[in-house]
Parts: sequence; structure tokens; C-alpha cells
Amino acid sequence: MKKLTLITSAIAIVPMLCVASIKTPDNRDSEKYRFSGDLAFAGFCKSVLHNDVSMFRRNVIRQVGRVAGTSRGVYRSLLETDGVTCAGQDLITFSETRQADSIVAFLRQRADRL
Repeated sequence: MKKLTLITSAIAIVPMLCVASIKTPDNRDSEKYRFSGDLAFAGFCKSVLHNDVSMFRRNVIRQVGRVAGTSRGVYRSLLETDGVTCAGQDLITFSETRQADSIVAFLRQRADRL
């Protein structure tokens, strides 16, 4: 019984301790970012912080079936003003403030196709 309680406690605490470390261009750790809210969508914010389009696309594929039935539907949900938010901003605004030019260009290209 003691082991079961310990395992259950560990499972409950691990999601609360999720912290992402962002590397600067010279490969040093920059300040830590703590994600709150639904951690299933934290990958979108991380991809903006890294300005990594391939990471963003992988996160879209992971959300197919959870958010919408197709990747096109996931993009529609992401680009809505009340869709996924990072630091209280929609994805495009957050990308612009973080100067993630590759992500901004990619999202605008996807928005034009929808």
C-alpha cells in the first residue's frame, strides 16, 4: 500500500514540475520558462520560443484526433483568436513579440490556405 501511495504521489507531482530550458545561440541556458495550463499544448509555445517550424508541425500532427480530425482542422483551431494562447496572447501575436519570424511566416502562409 505504501508503494502505491508513493507511485501515485509521484505521478501527480511530475506534471507540476515541468520546466523547459531554452538555449541561447551560444548554447548557454537562458532564463527558465514555466508552462501553466494544459501541458499538451505547451509544445506550440516551445516551438515559438525556439523559432522551429518543424517542431511546430510535429505538435500539429500530435494534436490530430484530439483537437480536430485533420491537420487542417488543427490549424484552424490554432489560428482562432480564442484558440491556443501563450502568455495570454494568440499564437501569431506571441510569435511576433518573440521575434519568431519563421513561425510567423509559416502561420500566415497556413492562414492564407485555410
